[in-house]
Amino acid sequence: MPEFIKVAKQVHAQSQSYLVVGQRWDLEITQPLDFSYQWESRLGRMVREKGSLHRPSGSDYFIFPKAQYLDLPDFAVGRAGWDNWMIYKALKNKWQVIDATRSLIV
Repeated sequence: MPEFIKVAKQVHAQSQSYLVVGQRWDLEITQPLDFSYQWESRLGRMVREKGSLHRPSGSDYFIFPKAQYLDLPDFAVGRAGWDNWMIYKALKNKWQVIDATRSLIV
């Protein structure tokens, strides 16, 4: 959704050390999506009407400066622990950590 890029640019303009994280929205899609005119507003409406916020057991997206995580351990992305480590590392280094769950539909 367009807000994702907008939020990333806003945060980057305000801070050089940050981590933006959040939960995803779950939505069962039973038919092909129509990506014609105003598809974003139609999809957003579908999410608000029929979607559900995924439980907060894990973070589903991360926005951070490219050079910020140069020492990432050999994690298996998608397995337990790596997302929590990302947040831990940011907090330990006193980087700004932002939960964008309520601002973004992902």
